[in-house]
Amino acid sequence: AVLALFATPDEGRMAILLSQVERIEEFEPAALYEEKGQPVVRYRGSLLPLLQVSGILPERRKHPRRASGRTAARAGRRVQVVVARTSDGRPLGLVVDRLVDVFEDRLELAQPGSRAGAKSSVVLRGRVTELADVDAMASHVAPDFWEQVRLGRTGPQAG
Repeated sequence: AVLALFATPDEGRMAILLSQVERIEEFEPAALYEEKGQPVVRYRGSLLPLLQVSGILPERRKHPRRASGRTAARAGRRVQVVVARTSDGRPLGLVVDRLVDVFEDRLELAQPGSRAGAKSSVVLRGRVTELADVDAMASHVAPDFWEQVRLGRTGPQAG
C-alpha cells in the first residue's frame, strides 16, 4: 500500500492510505478562516472543511509525550493539509503537524485502533503507526456543513 506518513505533536506517527488522498497542499495561515463555526479554506472553487488532526484525536496515554520543537505549533508558517475523501466522496482537509514521507510498504499484522480516528495500528519502517480513519475524523465537521455547501449557503455569496 502507498501511504502518506505524518507526525503527531506527541512525536507519534499516523498514516493515511494514498488511495484516500486527493492532494497534499500547503496554505498560508491568512487563507484559513471560519464559516458558520467550521474552519475552512477556499479550495478548487468551493470550501474545504479543515480538521486539526492533533485536536480531534483523543489522548491515549496516561502521561502524554512532550511535544518536540519540530512538531510544536508552527505559528506564522504555511499550514500542511492532506486533502482526503470520505468513503462517500466528501472532501476533507486534515491539518497535520508535519508531513514526514510518502512511501510504499506492506500492511501486515494490523491491530484494531486504540482510539477514535485510528482504524488500526501497524508497524511501518520499524515503528508502530496508526492508520487514519477518515470517516471517523469527518464526524467532527459541523453537522450540516456539507449540506450547506451543496445548497450554496456558505461563503461570501451566502452573506
